[in-house]
Amino acid sequence: MDRLTYMSSDPEIRAEYKARIREMNRIRAGQTVKYKEGLAKGEKIGIEKGANEKAVEIAKKMLADGMNIELTAKYSGLSIEEIKRL
Repeated sequence: MDRLTYMSSDPEIRAEYKARIREMNRIRAGQTVKYKEGLAKGEKIGIEKGANEKAVEIAKKMLADGMNIELTAKYSGLSIEEIKRL
């Protein structure tokens, strides 16, 4: 309690304390922004991966039904090289 009284009565120490709190808040805000950016990037990658998996599934079905590679590439959105690897 004496330490708190001392800190609150000394303007220089109080200013240092407030500066430290501001710095901690700035760091925390930056971390929050980076977290949200990372989350959005991860969601985008997940959506793209899911869309690609669906395209691969469609391409496999098209090839199984005897459709040629060029037409399969056109309608699945995959490249000819990707289809050849299936």
